[in-house]
Amino acid sequence: GYWDVVEEHARYKGKEEGEGRILIRYTAKSLNWVAGSSPEREIRVEVFLDGKPLSRTEAGRDVVFSGEGQSYLSIRENRLYYVVSDPQGYRTHTLMLKVKGEGLEAFTFTFG
Repeated sequence: GYWDVVEEHARYKGKEEGEGRILIRYTAKSLNWVAGSSPEREIRVEVFLDGKPLSRTEAGRDVVFSGEGQSYLSIRENRLYYVVSDPQGYRTHTLMLKVKGEGLEAFTFTFG
């Protein structure tokens, strides 16, 4: 997808087909994300860990699950979102976020 990168954040501008993606490889027990939307409206972001939807045991408290088991975040306001909390402790993972609407603003990630 198309991103507008400025000093404080990257804003998803959309794509003719499909969705925007953020990939990040990390080693930690937990991952949090500061994100928001402009204008403030709901943007759905699907969450994948190591190529699969998050399990309920790995999901941070802001992750929602669809009836089909897809894990996602509902980004509505600028704040810290709790994405991953791995009960197995510090491990290396690849997180993929699939952005479903333009206007998403990605600020920073934090790890624990």
